[in-house]
Amino acid sequence: MEIEEAVQRQFPIDNPALDGVARVVERIRSALPSLNPRQVYIASLVLLALERLPISTPGVNLRFGVLRRHSPGNYVWADIEICSTEFRLISGEHIYDPDVGGDTSSQTIFEAFLGAEESEGSVDDWLAFAETILEPNLVEAQDNSDHEEIDWSID
Repeated sequence: MEIEEAVQRQFPIDNPALDGVARVVERIRSALPSLNPRQVYIASLVLLALERLPISTPGVNLRFGVLRRHSPGNYVWADIEICSTEFRLISGEHIYDPDVGGDTSSQTIFEAFLGAEESEGSVDDWLAFAETILEPNLVEAQDNSDHEEIDWSID
């Protein structure tokens, strides 16, 4: 029963995607010295969840990413969204023209759901996009985790 339960707690992420996740982890780790304390804390939760993949991390519910402003009202972003049942890598942009208004678009570049047959998209495609907007840009972080449920032990 224990093996069946462990399989049910795994995202359907194949080895090439896990290799891409390892590169995402490396990139986040390299950015830690430039983050403020709150961002480092949320980054630590993101790293915990990413490093455990394909196994789910109960209690985690985060959005973490970077944002680059091009001009007033114009920006692009790359986000990691991860919780105990979903993992997504998203890119987006907002374009603003004072004469016309603004338009926002986003795209899920990679996603995996607990219990699904397979994941969709490419971690490497997301990372290639994220690398174009990383430094020295604004880190965005949102933490809705249940901190009492998170197991911080290293398995």
